[in-house]
Parts: sequence; structure tokens; C-alpha cells
Amino acid sequence: MPSTTTTKHQATAFLLIAKTNLHPGAGSESYGVIDNLVQRDPATRLPTIHSTSLKGALREYFEDGLLAKNQKLVDFVFGADTKRGATDPSAGNYRFFAADLVSIPVRCDKKMFVNLTCPRIAKQILDMDAAIGSGISAAKKAALEKVRGFEFPANAKACHFDASINGSIILEENDTAATKATLANLGDAQAIFGADLVVAKDEVFRDLTSDLHLPVVARNQLNNGISENLWYEQLLPRETRFWFPVLYKDENGISHANFVSDLKANPVQVGANASVGYGFCSIDKFPA
Repeated sequence: MPSTTTTKHQATAFLLIAKTNLHPGAGSESYGVIDNLVQRDPATRLPTIHSTSLKGALREYFEDGLLAKNQKLVDFVFGADTKRGATDPSAGNYRFFAADLVSIPVRCDKKMFVNLTCPRIAKQILDMDAAIGSGISAAKKAALEKVRGFEFPANAKACHFDASINGSIILEENDTAATKATLANLGDAQAIFGADLVVAKDEVFRDLTSDLHLPVVARNQLNNGISENLWYEQLLPRETRFWFPVLYKDENGISHANFVSDLKANPVQVGANASVGYGFCSIDKFPA
């Protein structure tokens, strides 16, 4: 049984989709070619958005990104902070988890890009849902189970499910061939991972999300037209998908439904470089 049966909190899950390039900065020294790296999960080494970064971005959105700020909701969800003028400081009542990677767009030869995922991703989502009861529907759990237990054809390292394409799709980043196959519950899987879905073996997915294959851009600081500092920054491309669960409770006249509707109202800026359009994301409840 989910642990939420013995706590005051309920759980729900959200899907975050980057609508512009995203740089959740790791904030640590890099001694390689890339100066500014993205955040990574310490266990899997996959890109992630740490819970502290996510909570900070969401708080900024609720304080500054809405036309009408609901200070009572902000204080209840995120906590009342004396640095923000509160006279009675308190901890927030919501519990935010890290936003973990769901899928990432990868260029290919037959389309502009495909949405790449792997069985390990589906397993992580299902494991977290089993632990906290994040409210994922039976239909979406069934689709996740199909991806988690996907059986690759002999010698195949990845598979696509596009009936309109004959033969394989070549993933441009490392020339992996995605073999044509079928996947039960494909529509529900695409609602989670995105259209043009490709499921790759875990090791292929890990390679394609490594520092060798994530996009890198050069940034330049100019002073009176003279270059003073050139550095390289790692990005997660637009249409990258994450998911994150939240533990919440309704008290003191604060409704979780209001939190959700406000969250969906506008793009949320996550990570660095908002002034150059990075990190604008749509956030909605996990597909039902």
C-alpha cells in the first residue's frame, strides 16, 4: 500500500516539458572542455533538476510570474520567510522531489528528432509511484510497464514504433539504428514520453545523455566590443521532458487545485539565463 495512507500528505505527479533550451546549472567546478555542466542525479548520472532548484524556480514563479500573487498560498506551500517580509517564519507544507528525466529529443535521419527514453526511466517512475502513491493512472502505469519490460529484438539496441516508416531510424548522435517494432499501449506511452517515441537500451540512453552528446554552446562576454571571456555551457534541448512528484495537503483554506491551476497558467522559468530565453517550461499534471 502507498505510504500516503498513514500521512497527512497526499501525492500527485507533474510533467515538465522544456519549451526552450534548458540549463539547470550544476554550480560546480569543471576542469574539462565544458565550463558549465548541467545537474545530474548522483546515482544514475542522468540529467536532473535538483529539488532545491525546482522549488526555488516554482517559488519565484508564484511570487513574480503571476499577475495576481496569492501570498497566503505562497507562504503555505513554500514557507513564510523573514527575508521576504514575513513576521512569523514557518516551513512550507509541500514536499518537492527532484525532477527526473523522462525523455530527450535526439536528431535522426528520418525526422527532425525523436523522443528517446529507456526501460530504466520507466522503472524509476514506477518505483517512485509505488513508494509514495503519486496518483499515476492505471492506464499510464500499464504503458510504463510495457516500456520497463520491453523486449528488444535480437541485436537491436533501440526501437521505434512509427508505422509510416519502413526500416530503421538512425540516431545521428552515435549512429545507433532504431529497429522498427511494436509497443502495446503506445498512445499512453507517447502521452508520457512524447510522440515519435524511441526506446533504447539503458546503456545507449546513458551514452546519448552523457557529456559527450548533450548540446554545448559558446558564451562570450564582450566589453566595448572586445571579447574578454569565452566559456562553454551544456544544455538540455527544448522538448526535453522531466517528471516530479509533490506531497501536498489542503489546510487553512488553501486548495491544491488552485496551486495546480496557477502552475499551468504560464511558462515557468527553470535554471539559468532567463534573459536569453533559457529554461521556459510548461508544467502540467502527469497525463491521466
